[in-house]
Amino acid sequence: MANCSSSHTAQQPQAANSYTPTVVEFDRLMAEGLSVDVEAYWGAGFPIGRYRADKPHWSYEATARAILADAGSALDMGTGEGGVLASLAPLPNLTVAYEGWWPTVPAAQATLRPLGVHLVVALGSADNVPRPDQQARPGLPFQAEAFDVVLNRHEAFDPVEVRRILKPRGRFLTEGR
Repeated sequence: MANCSSSHTAQQPQAANSYTPTVVEFDRLMAEGLSVDVEAYWGAGFPIGRYRADKPHWSYEATARAILADAGSALDMGTGEGGVLASLAPLPNLTVAYEGWWPTVPAAQATLRPLGVHLVVALGSADNVPRPDQQARPGLPFQAEAFDVVLNRHEAFDPVEVRRILKPRGRFLTEGR
């Protein structure tokens, strides 16, 4: 992290939920956030009161159900424990989910297997836009033009890979918060 110094004082909130920290305060907050172990359990350790995930004005679940209704095949990227995908049932006859984080794989299997969903353990994209210093990951282990629908609630994705695995006129839905 760059060592920045500033003589600015903390700014007053500009709107009800808007706040701009000083450079010094920002550096302190970043150091605090980087010191938290979030690898032990997904979502664990976020500093209380410092993370806000506003809901979008539209419903991911309602939109997903609408596009799944006419689909013959679907992929759920980064399914986690599989609960969101399971909540979208009925699912297309060919529904596949992938997960790359081993601690959630058993829960995903237990949730999705009874629904006939095929679970694949695979690494997705590290970031939506690869950094120059980032080691390349293998592409997704699916044939080209395999899916009518690709669902992605929060997983990083490579747009080129998504296009490759989507059938012509296929649909990609991401919440991408």
